[in-house]
Amino acid sequence: MSVYLPADKNFLYIKYRDPATGEWKKKATQFRLGEEAKAFRLKADLEGAPLPPPDKYTVHRWADEWLNERSKSGISDWKNDQSRLNLHILPDIGHMLLDEVRPAHINALIQKLRQADKAPRTVRNVYSILRAMWRDARLRDVCQSDPCILTHRQLGKVQDKHLGWRAGAVYTRDELLMLLMSDRIPLNRRVMYGLLGLGGLRTGEVAGLRWRNVSLDQKPLGRITVVASYDRQRTKTGDERWMPVHPALSVLLYVWKMQGWAQQMGRSWTENDLVMPTPNPTNRGPRKALGSMLDRHWTWKRLQKDLVALGFRNRRAHDLRRTVISLSVEDGADENILKRGTHAPGKGIMAMYTTIAWERLCEEVAKLSLDARPPKRFGPQVRRVKVPQKA
Repeated sequence: MSVYLPADKNFLYIKYRDPATGEWKKKATQFRLGEEAKAFRLKADLEGAPLPPPDKYTVHRWADEWLNERSKSGISDWKNDQSRLNLHILPDIGHMLLDEVRPAHINALIQKLRQADKAPRTVRNVYSILRAMWRDARLRDVCQSDPCILTHRQLGKVQDKHLGWRAGAVYTRDELLMLLMSDRIPLNRRVMYGLLGLGGLRTGEVAGLRWRNVSLDQKPLGRITVVASYDRQRTKTGDERWMPVHPALSVLLYVWKMQGWAQQMGRSWTENDLVMPTPNPTNRGPRKALGSMLDRHWTWKRLQKDLVALGFRNRRAHDLRRTVISLSVEDGADENILKRGTHAPGKGIMAMYTTIAWERLCEEVAKLSLDARPPKRFGPQVRRVKVPQKA
């Protein structure tokens, strides 16, 4: 990469070609991570690229303003957009004026990604950023042309890079039970896996869940009100939903609420506290403060560590959400009812006019059967817990 951050440095470095000698050189900048666009402009200056007129927008300049607007408007994915811009777009066309970019340039950029064997969805994500940038640029009247006219013939089919992997992106019933009950796993992480693997929550929804949104006294099953993802005051879809607390998850949450949370945090919880705050760090590297909000990297790293400890193959945290849906349907749950707890209502008129009784949703969630007697092959590290199977 022509702009990079060395492992032992705090500032970005650039690699550029000296226009006088033609040699490649390296140079430290005063820019930090997140300011890659500025580093790219410095690289262009050192290489002798001509400066654009002050009233004209280069792709670099517009990308800076566009990302800033997305950040201020509360679009949560702007950091991912920034990363894709810095990795796949700005190095190739960042120096060009917006009106100079032609469909051939966009096609060349996309074909370069495909030839580099990038995942089809990565290619589509990069192209969607390009389309959004030029759409907003035309709305701002900073350019007159739109080079993003590619079709599926240039973009390729939307499919998984490795076909067939989704069939294995699920945990078995015994593996789920081990993640919830094994003494090899700290209680806070078992509760987290329960919220993912029995509550059907997304990683961000677990991170943003607060005690005021958890009611274990609700009948016939407890209720989780899903209203936020991470620190945003809304979910991924922007809709609020209610998920019944499966009896096995209720046991974990009760122990965590009555004892575990206070032992981790050194005080009693309040209604506004996070259900799953970050514990004290036990490893080297970047530290998250005690009580801060979990992020996807923290969750992923701990899950991989626990899977290794249990002798299981690597999978994602999101596969736990896939697991609860798959096992519930396998046990006879009506997926059309169940999805009212795991997903936001559909946008169709019938979905908007359909209300599912709480008792009916609880009935479907409770159909997921977990054997309270762990398999003998798992050994003595599993704590036996009596879990009711019916609501």
